[in-house]
Amino acid sequence: MIEGMEAYVGFKLKPEAIERWGQMIRAEHKICTRPDFYSGRTHINMFIYFDDDYRITDFSGTKGYGPTTSIYNRSGSYSSGDFTKRDIAYLRRFVKENTESQL
Repeated sequence: MIEGMEAYVGFKLKPEAIERWGQMIRAEHKICTRPDFYSGRTHINMFIYFDDDYRITDFSGTKGYGPTTSIYNRSGSYSSGDFTKRDIAYLRRFVKENTESQL
């Protein structure tokens, strides 16, 4: 669980969000998102997990920094990093924009 996101467990995706990511959610029960305010040297993935009713069940993610940019950097070596307040604010905003209610 990503610290600070506990209150969003149980929120349900809006119908338009289900339409947008439905295939990914049905296949993997998750959405992967990433803030767009980082350079290519930062690898960051924030995962939101769902149940069969499209309600959030969990959050996880990874963040690291690499020596090079581009898509090839994703498989290269990198140093691990922690999520910042700005990262968490991005994830909260993303969840609020794409969910409609709580349990």
